[in-house]
Amino acid sequence: MWAGAELGAALGLDVRLDGGLKALVAAGLVVAAVETALRLVLAVPVKRRRAGALRSLSGLLLSGAGLVLAEVWLDGVRAADPRWLTLAVVAALFHLRFRLTLTLPVPGVASLVLVSANVLALWLVVWLTGLLHVDGFWPLAGTVALMWAAEWPSRLATAAAEARANPPLPPPDPFWAEQHMPRSPLY
Repeated sequence: MWAGAELGAALGLDVRLDGGLKALVAAGLVVAAVETALRLVLAVPVKRRRAGALRSLSGLLLSGAGLVLAEVWLDGVRAADPRWLTLAVVAALFHLRFRLTLTLPVPGVASLVLVSANVLALWLVVWLTGLLHVDGFWPLAGTVALMWAAEWPSRLATAAAEARANPPLPPPDPFWAEQHMPRSPLY
């Protein structure tokens, strides 16, 4: 972690290991985000992992594009200097979050719950790292909504790939074959 913090400091990020538990967690998150992004980039040339790495890398890049749009369009959202590196690290940290899949019978409620969970994740990233400054709840929610909407094509591609890899099982046959019929104890 020390080497990652030194590399971040050399690149211009404000990552320090002196400041208690919050600074240590923030430095660990930044190092993990950079490591994840580098692993994705290095996995692209590997043939058997290329498709998954490209889908994940495209999700990271699209999430970063949504973050850039949020910084440009929304008042109260600004990144620390160097901006491009800060936005890339925040997008990579946001990309580390747990993937939730939710299906509910009421249209739009699942999306609202997922965006709310992502608002909490981005708030934690902003609070822990201090790399991105967001003034208030609505700019934070707008930032997450833009990042989530920009990442949508990547999520659809990942879901389609998972559906191809794991096709659903056929429904059970309602008419059992005779050899599988339950036997009566009477005969």
